[in-house]
Amino acid sequence: MSSAASFSSHQIAPDSLASLPRTCGVYVFWGEGKLPLYIGKSVDIRQRVLAHLRADDEVNMVAQARRVDFIETAGELGPCCSKPDLSRRTVPSSISVYDVFETCARFA
Repeated sequence: MSSAASFSSHQIAPDSLASLPRTCGVYVFWGEGKLPLYIGKSVDIRQRVLAHLRADDEVNMVAQARRVDFIETAGELGPCCSKPDLSRRTVPSSISVYDVFETCARFA
C-alpha cells in the first residue's frame, strides 16, 4: 500500500486530528477497545501523528485507530517522563484515559 493510500484510509475522527498541537508531549492511538493501540512521544505531536498515518509499515495499526488523545508537556524532557507512566497506567482496563492523563500531568 502506498503512503498516500495509507494516509487516506484511516478512520480516525477528524476532530481528534484537528486538535493535535505542534508542541511536546505524549500521544495515544485508541481503537474500539479499552486498551491503547500505541503510545508515543514527540517534540511535535501533530507532525509525528501525521507521520504515523503516512507510514507504510503502520497501516494495520492506523486502520484500527479511531481517536488520538494527547498530553502536552513542558519541554522535551516531559514526554520522556510521561510516556513510561502512561504506558504502565493504561494497561488496567478499569482506569479511564482521563485518570491516566490526570496522573501523568504531574510530570508536565
